[in-house]
Amino acid sequence: MKVYLADAEEAYEKARAMFDKVKDPSPKTRAEVEKLLRGMKSDLTLVKRGNGMHNVMYSIELLESVNKRSDKVISLLTATKP
Repeated sequence: MKVYLADAEEAYEKARAMFDKVKDPSPKTRAEVEKLLRGMKSDLTLVKRGNGMHNVMYSIELLESVNKRSDKVISLLTATKP
């Protein structure tokens, strides 16, 4: 579980850092990215607080979802670069 959590946290931080670096994304892109980041952070918090041990498969699914949403954030932000 620690490896999954570390990977997901790294993916979140990478997406968050990229969002912070992109200047003036479109309002639509900004809203979508902010929504994705909030969801990612919420899922990370849920797994951390529950220690991921009460429902291991669900925790892994959440963490894998964080990784996928990180890829989506990066894709959205890459598409907005001039």
